[in-house]
Amino acid sequence: MGSKRRAERSDKSASVSKRTDTELSRERRRFVRFPAMCRVDFDIDERTTFNFTGDLNVQGMFLKHTRGQLEQDGQYDFTLNLSGIDPITVAGVVRHCGESGVGIQFCEGQRRQIDAIRSFIESTITSKLESNLSAVLRSSEKIDQLAGYFRECGRIS
Repeated sequence: MGSKRRAERSDKSASVSKRTDTELSRERRRFVRFPAMCRVDFDIDERTTFNFTGDLNVQGMFLKHTRGQLEQDGQYDFTLNLSGIDPITVAGVVRHCGESGVGIQFCEGQRRQIDAIRSFIESTITSKLESNLSAVLRSSEKIDQLAGYFRECGRIS
């Protein structure tokens, strides 16, 4: 009996170790990330520069191709140019620096800015996913995104 349990445990641990880093990091995220390409302006050494998001959610964003520009754990003000609304400035902290860009976590206490980001997500991303649901059914990733966002917002439990 004991050897059977050990075998079951080793099977489980083998399946866990086969998961990719991307799959594991997705599990740790509390908020659904949506692919979004939005211009983001920010200041570096007293000059304004810009880059584009790779993804966005109400907790943060991934800025593409900014490696070396922003310091790990540094706090910056970012102006997001979201289509359909006026640009918004949101404070964020660099939480991850990688080869393809940096992960930004938005600072707490910015209710108006987060509401504007949520509004953008709902009007431009989730609304399209909902209206194209029959086509989306072929992509479980899109369904997971939509369901995760609805759980986040309390629309489903």
